[in-house]
Amino acid sequence: MSITFFQPGYFVLKSIIVSIVSVFVAVALCSGQEQSGPVTNGGNKSAGEFEKTIRPFLVKYCSDCHEPGNMEGLEFLEPVTEDDLAGQRGVYAAVVEQLENHSMPPPGNSDQPSDAERKTVTDWIRKTLDLKTSDTDRIAQYVVEAYEDKKGNLWFGTTANGALRFDGKALTWFSTADGLPSTVVSSFAEDKDGNLWMGTHEGICKYDGKSITNMWSTTGRHDQGEGWMGVRSDRAGNIWTSTNNGVFRYDGTSFSEFKLPIDKKEISTYSITPGKASLALEDKDGNLWFRTDGSGVLKFDGNSFTRFTSKDGLCSNNVNAIMEDKQGNIWFACMQSYQPEMTGDGGVCQYDGKTFTRFPEVKGLSENDIYMIYETRAGDIWIGATGVGAYRYDGKEFTLFDETDRHHWTRNFGLQAMLEDRHGTLWCGFSGGLFRFNGKSFMSVTKDGPWR
Repeated sequence: MSITFFQPGYFVLKSIIVSIVSVFVAVALCSGQEQSGPVTNGGNKSAGEFEKTIRPFLVKYCSDCHEPGNMEGLEFLEPVTEDDLAGQRGVYAAVVEQLENHSMPPPGNSDQPSDAERKTVTDWIRKTLDLKTSDTDRIAQYVVEAYEDKKGNLWFGTTANGALRFDGKALTWFSTADGLPSTVVSSFAEDKDGNLWMGTHEGICKYDGKSITNMWSTTGRHDQGEGWMGVRSDRAGNIWTSTNNGVFRYDGTSFSEFKLPIDKKEISTYSITPGKASLALEDKDGNLWFRTDGSGVLKFDGNSFTRFTSKDGLCSNNVNAIMEDKQGNIWFACMQSYQPEMTGDGGVCQYDGKTFTRFPEVKGLSENDIYMIYETRAGDIWIGATGVGAYRYDGKEFTLFDETDRHHWTRNFGLQAMLEDRHGTLWCGFSGGLFRFNGKSFMSVTKDGPWR
């Protein structure tokens, strides 16, 4: 049962927030701060190697990235015994992943370890902690989008490994070498000609089934207000995208700006980019709904705009996702502001055309950052409550699911994306990898599957 009430505001577009989360987790993998406490284990050789080689390596190559003095989340570099090392098994598995895929240290750093040094460290971790292939073969650390095209292919967007396609038989990876503008892929959309568009942090591109065409590049132009770009299609098959400078629609030939009534000077709190907007939904009546960073929601009925803000009942003025359920209710996933300071609001709310309903009695659905909201064909509504779990709402009650088979990958329970494919399988993109829901909990899907 819900309670209707009102409260003030925030927003963050998912792909930007995902970048912030990525940086946070990267911090949890290394620290330039001097570490204390030698490993003691009665003279065991592997622990001595940690003191001599492993810890100095992590400190050396991470000191340029992180400020000394902040130890929050970095306890894994303070082992005292081998049991302590084993207790951080999941975190060290992530270290191995990032060292092997060269995402740690970040590619932009001039000081990089040699391949031999990387291998020395990863081999030691694998042997000492007896890591299995399944510990380190995630498709990506962050899976932020899931999409099924008209042919039944499944597509997954990641923040470091580009895009992954599963055609029912095999996996195919798409990277910058194949034409992607960036390895951060945050959205997919199909146009009326069957082309698949991808939104990335350096522009958007179009895939015709054979090759990728760059349609708009923002590389080197972020200081001009371009920023990252997402894609979405309307019912007519037109592609919509946005930059920090505005929203644009592609008619099959060219992009034209779709002007929104947003005055950035009136925005007092926001997430990343004040006033940035994007198309989030075309409802059953043809209304277009736009989410914004700091300016609430805009609905366009074909003639005029209507704005909804926290004063009207939104959980914040920073809207991350908008969804229409089978009854015609509009749902909003909101997040708190981070600029000029954290506001502590956010949450999920429902709009029936007259009033907004919030759910303060449900843990994690108010005063929380909500990344996604999704409705299945059966009409169940799924909401990712960061730090709490995933709720399934059947129209009467919320049921919490907070168990995964990889707790060390999903300890912050950041559910980014969800997709029910044509076979009824529920795919879930986490800050922690790709998972499937088995009816009771979330099971990890690695490069080896299970894919069926």
